[in-house]
Amino acid sequence: MYGRYKDSMEWWVERNERCKPVEVFFEYTPEDPGCHTMRNGDPGWPGSDSELEILDVKVRGRSVLKFLTEKELDILAEECLEEFEYNQKSGYWRDEE
Repeated sequence: MYGRYKDSMEWWVERNERCKPVEVFFEYTPEDPGCHTMRNGDPGWPGSDSELEILDVKVRGRSVLKFLTEKELDILAEECLEEFEYNQKSGYWRDEE
């Protein structure tokens, strides 16, 4: 399951007291547990947390990425990461070959 995955998901964003459906395009890098020691005795490598980078956000097919604040993007990325990982563990999303 290591590698990067590009995907998208539909999300609802509350802005100006209105909810709007948005499509979030992102790149997901899964968690790497790392390795303490390799089989030949060499030192391993440290692990890393999973990451989700938002590539674009579209409303009705138009990009609105430049209009979102850093805080809004952070919240959206965190929520998408949680949802994506939950769906992967539940078997809703397949890994790319």
